Amino acid sequence: PPPRKPLPRMTNLLGSIQFPAAMPFGEDCFTREDEADDSIMYRSPILCTHIDDDAIVALTKHYRRTLPATPPGNAVALLDLCSSW
Repeated sequence: PPPRKPLPRMTNLLGSIQFPAAMPFGEDCFTREDEADDSIMYRSPILCTHIDDDAIVALTKHYRRTLPATPPGNAVALLDLCSSW
């Protein structure tokens, strides 16, 4: 495999943001259109792709560049809670 590029130095992206003292959203902002029991939806697996093929390829390349390689014979698991492809 090609040599890994060093990761860029992290910066504090949120350091200059001023958050409001009080929550700006009312309880009505957190109600759902469908208040039915969620377990109904999750009874059977729903297999779908949420991003297009080009995004999958780009994300896969990013993972290969960014995440450490797994040494042979070692088991590693990564939980990706954001890509949902």
